[in-house]
Amino acid sequence: MMKSIWSILSAMLGLYSIAGAQGFDWQMSSRTPVLLSNQFVGVKASVSISQEFGDFDFYEDDCNCGNFENGTGAHYSAGLSYEKWLQNGLASIRASLDFSSSSSKFETRSSLPVLLPDDSESEINYLNSYELSLGRIAVSFGAKHRIYESHFYGSVDLLLLLNISEEQKHYEKILGPDWAPPFPGNPPSRRRLVSSGKTDAIYSLSAVPMFGLGYDFALGMGTYSSVEFNIGSPLLNRISKGSWHSISYGIGFRLQKMF
Repeated sequence: MMKSIWSILSAMLGLYSIAGAQGFDWQMSSRTPVLLSNQFVGVKASVSISQEFGDFDFYEDDCNCGNFENGTGAHYSAGLSYEKWLQNGLASIRASLDFSSSSSKFETRSSLPVLLPDDSESEINYLNSYELSLGRIAVSFGAKHRIYESHFYGSVDLLLLLNISEEQKHYEKILGPDWAPPFPGNPPSRRRLVSSGKTDAIYSLSAVPMFGLGYDFALGMGTYSSVEFNIGSPLLNRISKGSWHSISYGIGFRLQKMF
């Protein structure tokens, strides 16, 4: 009798330690212990906005048309994720592989002095815009730890981004005065695409440390989802000459299943 009782208690304790390895109590029955894995795979997606801080010049045919300083950005990613739980479900290590799409936009104003027919001087005001779209492969490695053994957690990840596509656009818009002639075209317009515009080379690889706060939701036996708010900033300058840094704020989602 005692031997049977000890066998049952041992099975229950063993199940608890195995179930706890995922951070959830997935014990179906104390009488039917189940061997559970501590490894999960799944899908993830995230969206974020960024504040861009620059100090680089805009050129057309080697003529400096202005200096870009402040901008904004939007970023989207989706991909695959992996997670392995440690310390009886209090911590985990994780990795992901994503495709990321991002866009950034800077604007700066400039003025061009002109001599009017009556020999008086005036100026034409312009708005120069620089828009960058990137397609990137993103690989991340990191860890997370539960907060006071709850399902809230803090996380840190290192995100490595490799540019696989790039599109730059430079626009010039006449702001005024009203008598300023439009740019030639068919039809003439007060806004044009500057095809010969350029900036200094953008580095193809960047490293971004990410810090997050999130929560895990159990969705049933062996499945859970995570919602995480994060913040990150590239470690290094994004361009070879001049300065371009940024800070991003976002939200991410994961759906993980035991394997």
